[in-house]
Amino acid sequence: MKTEDEFWAFSRAGRELAELHLGYETVEPYFALDDTTNVHIKTSPGLTEKQLYRVEKMVFAKTRNEDGKRIPDCTHLIYNDHIEITGIPLEAYEYQVNGKSALEWVMDRQQVKTDKRSSITNAPNDWALYRKWSCEGGGRFSPFYSFIHSDVQTAAPAL
Repeated sequence: MKTEDEFWAFSRAGRELAELHLGYETVEPYFALDDTTNVHIKTSPGLTEKQLYRVEKMVFAKTRNEDGKRIPDCTHLIYNDHIEITGIPLEAYEYQVNGKSALEWVMDRQQVKTDKRSSITNAPNDWALYRKWSCEGGGRFSPFYSFIHSDVQTAAPAL
């Protein structure tokens, strides 16, 4: 930085990013929580809220490239058998930590996994229900939507 103005602009951008990331759970969601254009929920009789929001492993939908090969569609997330999220902006994947986008990091962590050595099962569904994400403030996606918004803001030029 060559000038004091550049320094202070950089400093302000850093503070804004820190606030964005430290308070990601309170960031305004990227999608409205009742957005039926981008959030597709299939319910069925007898399906409980716990069953509706249970996630085993989030994956990207598949699309075909020019050669006809099936490839991941990063704009379309399959949350579980009942819920899909579409319209995720590709800019959300530009913010990366250790070679992986923050959204993909969350997708990797928010799945049921059993550690082979210890036999301990990581069950994010239990934690989410404890936090009442599936019951308050528009549902369990609220933090994921906020993560999308945080990542898009992070990838946007700050200066």
